Parts: sequence; C-alpha cells; structure tokens
Amino acid sequence: MSTTDDEPRVLAMRRGASLKVCMASVALALLANAAVCAADQPTGLVRVAAAMPRRQYPVADLPLTGTFQARVLSNVAFQTSGRVTRRNVEVGQHVNAGDILALLDPTELQADLVSAEAALNSANAQMTEAQKNFDRQQSLLSSGSAMRRNRPLWFSSSRRRWTPSPRPCRCR
Repeated sequence: MSTTDDEPRVLAMRRGASLKVCMASVALALLANAAVCAADQPTGLVRVAAAMPRRQYPVADLPLTGTFQARVLSNVAFQTSGRVTRRNVEVGQHVNAGDILALLDPTELQADLVSAEAALNSANAQMTEAQKNFDRQQSLLSSGSAMRRNRPLWFSSSRRRWTPSPRPCRCR
C-alpha cells in the first residue's frame, strides 16, 4: 500500500474524528449551560393545577355570635294570655290583616268559660228567686193580705234577699 492510496482514507478518518470531537464539545457546552440555568432557578418549585370555579356553601354547624335587630318594630297586644301551641307564620314572613298568626292552648280558656257560665247560672237563679218574691209580694199587696211598709224593699247582694231600705219612704 502506498502512501498516496492511504491519504484520502486518513483524511476521512481525521475529519470524522474531528467531527466527533466537535459534537462532543458542543454537547458538553450545552450540558454546562443547562447546569448554570438550573442553578439560577429556585429549588422549591410548586406544582399548580387549574380548576373550574364552583359555588361552595359554609359549614352548617359554624358557631357564630352576634346581635340581631329587626328592621321594623311592631308592638302587638293580645286580648288574652295563654300558651302558644302552633305558629302559622315564620319570622320575617309577610302577613295581611286578619291572618291567624298563632294558636293558643284552649284548656285555660275553656276553664274560664265554664267558670263564667257557672257564675251566670247562679246570677240567673238569684234573679228568678227575686222575681218570684217580688211577684208574691205584689199579689199579697193587691189582695190586702200584706201591709204596705213605709220603707221600700231593696235587694241586698250581701244577704242575697230583699231588705227594707235604711231611709223611710215619703209616700203621699
């Protein structure tokens, strides 16, 4: 083999070797640059994920303190007292005149009614007895069986009967 025949082959080998060295040096330079860039970056990177917004409600058992004040203050008076057994409206609900707001326990009212009826029956019985006594006296006077007194009779509620008046009557 002659040197002239080997010369193109040697030149090709040298070119390939120099190409490999060149590529290796470029790769080494890129790696060095990447190392320098990585050193400039902060080490505590945070991973972030995107999410769609949605409405969330607070926890039902959230303990809070504060003071409530009504917007409009209404004084309400009741005709009778008693225990409320049912409430037909809620706080803040709109009501109209004549709406039933609440129902009371009727037992106390029924006891008061029974007592009032008993007092009425007693007063009616006293009135009936007084009317009978008056009619009897009228019939006795008209028949002449009884004498007319100088003092008129008055019904005494403490004695529950007709009694003579403390002042004498001025009859003509």
